[in-house]
Amino acid sequence: MLCVTACYSPRPGTGAPCPDGECPSPLVCSQATRTCELTDTPGDADVVPNDAPADVAMPTTDALACFGSGLSTICIVAPTGPLTVPMPTTLDTGTSPMCLPYSGTHPGEFCVIAGTTVDVTSTLVVRGARPLVVIASGVLTISGTISVASRRAGAIRGAGANPTVCGAPQAATAMEGGAGGSFGGRGGTGGLGEEAPPGPAAAPAVSTATVLRGGCRGGNGTSGAGGDGGGALYLIAGGSIAIMGGTINASGAGGGRSTENNEGGGGGGSGGMIALEAPTVSNVGGQVFANGGGGGGGNESSEHGGEAMSALVAAPGGRDLDHSGDGGDGSAGATLTGGDGQDGTDGGGGGGAGAGVIRVFADQPIGGSVSPPPT
Repeated sequence: MLCVTACYSPRPGTGAPCPDGECPSPLVCSQATRTCELTDTPGDADVVPNDAPADVAMPTTDALACFGSGLSTICIVAPTGPLTVPMPTTLDTGTSPMCLPYSGTHPGEFCVIAGTTVDVTSTLVVRGARPLVVIASGVLTISGTISVASRRAGAIRGAGANPTVCGAPQAATAMEGGAGGSFGGRGGTGGLGEEAPPGPAAAPAVSTATVLRGGCRGGNGTSGAGGDGGGALYLIAGGSIAIMGGTINASGAGGGRSTENNEGGGGGGSGGMIALEAPTVSNVGGQVFANGGGGGGGNESSEHGGEAMSALVAAPGGRDLDHSGDGGDGSAGATLTGGDGQDGTDGGGGGGAGAGVIRVFADQPIGGSVSPPPT
């Protein structure tokens, strides 16, 4: 679970240790430290509880510390203890009580968690309605995994995926596959069945991403469902961000194969967004990627689109097993566009999805495997 200690100390606005019952919700007064602390709710030790309101009132205090300037500025009561992820954990950004009250730009749009230091040594899977912002007033280290990726299996939608600003691809008709989702790169065109070209086109790519947001869903084929876009993650550190053999993944989900004979598969979901901001950002043997998902194959005998498992290997499109069109491969590396879905007499394949966006606000290249190339 997430281990967060001493979120507010002393009691906001007084300069004195907190008395029982006077900490702002969801904080409680620690009997050991006599400071307001955020504690976990009893339950499954591997899952952050999600039965408390996500938004709480901002404490009345002038002692706010502000972090970030690249995409957003987040002002919180300065953390006084470390935040660690020592075991597999799932966090829902729409409902988790771990989301802190904050002010600054874009208030209420994100889930914010913070510590004096942040150390991710295990796997943190993040889903929910809002993008995630992780703040360390000092050093932020990742030797495990942070995933805001979407996955077709289990219907996992990455945090903040499929925002309303996404452009819609052209609709598939008459045995066509759906177009791939677009964000930092454009999705591939959906494949045809037996009709004349062109197939469904993807929405345009975004020229510059200036707000933290997730990736876009792939278009539905005439039978296969489009994959969800990848989620959104913003890491901010006052000292440094060090990716030490760890992984940050914001890739999109694969499109579904056609569920009916002679129909088209779904387009893959685009990659999401990863932003890294600190005076020093380094990636030693780690992977940071926001790749597009593969398109689903046409026809019920074909395969679902694949999903990115590493930075520089494209998610494969679903393959034809019986006279249908293959799905297009997703984006990877310097290739920002998704592959086109292929034509087939038993249904067109879905288009592969375009790349997401990686923004790095630091004074040096970060190294390691990064896909797409950072901007």
